[in-house]
Amino acid sequence: MRLTLTNNFHGTECQITVDPNGPNALGKRRIARIQDELCGVAGCTCSNVLGLRGPQNIADQPPFDYYVTADRDGETMVILYVYEDAKR
Repeated sequence: MRLTLTNNFHGTECQITVDPNGPNALGKRRIARIQDELCGVAGCTCSNVLGLRGPQNIADQPPFDYYVTADRDGETMVILYVYEDAKR
């Protein structure tokens, strides 16, 4: 499924493909691509580790949650969960 991520400071959005049935591990390269699409300004502090800012409740899109962790090598990794059956 396609999930839209937004940054309301820059007025940008990014679409990613996720598995609605399980946790989605976003590695270093994918996080960097998302950050570049949502902000891309060197040194900007507008957002969090994924480049998200503002409400992420987009019509016709299930809510999602994420947490930041590290892989075995100590690299930043984001685990994203989609709540496809959740009511808005």
